[in-house]
Amino acid sequence: MVDYSMNKMFQNLFDNKCNLIYIKEKLFHHKTILIDSDIVITGSSNLHLNSVMGYDTEYILKLENQENLVNYHKYIFKSYSENIDITNKQFSEENNIVRNVWYSKYTDLMGKILYYINSAKKSIVIMHFWLTSKVIIDKLIEISKNIDIKILLDKRSFERDREQFNKSNAIEYLYTNNIDVKIIDTKLFHYKVILIDNNIALLGSQNLYDKSFKNHYEDISLFNSEILCTLFKSQYDWLLNNYKCYSYKEWELNLFCDKNSINKNGICIVGSHLLEKLNIRKSNDIDFILNTGERNRLKLPKHNKTCGKHIEIVSYNWHPIINDDELIKNENYHIFLPNGFKICKLQMLIDKKIKHNREKDKLDLKLIENINK
Repeated sequence: MVDYSMNKMFQNLFDNKCNLIYIKEKLFHHKTILIDSDIVITGSSNLHLNSVMGYDTEYILKLENQENLVNYHKYIFKSYSENIDITNKQFSEENNIVRNVWYSKYTDLMGKILYYINSAKKSIVIMHFWLTSKVIIDKLIEISKNIDIKILLDKRSFERDREQFNKSNAIEYLYTNNIDVKIIDTKLFHYKVILIDNNIALLGSQNLYDKSFKNHYEDISLFNSEILCTLFKSQYDWLLNNYKCYSYKEWELNLFCDKNSINKNGICIVGSHLLEKLNIRKSNDIDFILNTGERNRLKLPKHNKTCGKHIEIVSYNWHPIINDDELIKNENYHIFLPNGFKICKLQMLIDKKIKHNREKDKLDLKLIENINK
């Protein structure tokens, strides 16, 4: 059973090999394979080259000994092509790792997502291809004062559905409302994972943008498993440390570099963004320096200049003693973030704050001193 938009060449191939059913009314977005009478393969992966050969970032799960679940999926799939009376529109099995399954054909999936987000007691982790639904985002913002929320999104959430956010975008809207949101820069980050506290995982085909709720056939499965949630949370940390992941401000700096053809070897983040990376305090923006060649090429002044909403190039030769070129070139003075940007070492920032000795510098030095105790 496939969406009608399937490649015509493969349609002809499969038509001669198996019973192929095309779904036309809405985009058929389910990603489920049933094997024999008791195995379910599910996850985020489509069955095309980019997905299955590792070009896109995907996950799949194999569920064994799931005879009741297989029968349920077959029953629902049959209803797409035959006029049958659906009595069991939802799968529910209390002691199964898959506790519930819902199909958008028969269930309000937006309502289910909002219900479980609102049920969180401690934490929510979201790893998703696309989050631009303002209804979901506003619910996350509403509960964020009492719930630890972490979000990792494909860069398309930065680019799409801007009309809802006053010509801004979903990621900036999350950031300005103090949600910990990061962008992962891969060919396509296709995860569809919502983790509620330590035991509930909402997985399935459902993307988190409005048109997918209205115009697609989608599904969500609720997994009740501390082990699975722990594995996905470990994967979240692994992705942050092994892929090019950016905070909102870092992504703005990345776009500035791309627009101006700046190689990351010629730039270094300085200032209080380091304190944010060390979880000491939040910073309002990102200060950075460029090597002399790049600064001259772009005809940037030697004094501070704002380069975006949250990024600013600082005055020439930022450090009291070490010049910008040396700080950028010499690894004794900077470290690398996993996304490839250089950031000054803590001692560089301490030197700068001792030199300036303003009230805010004194406060930062006390915060730094406290973490070293």
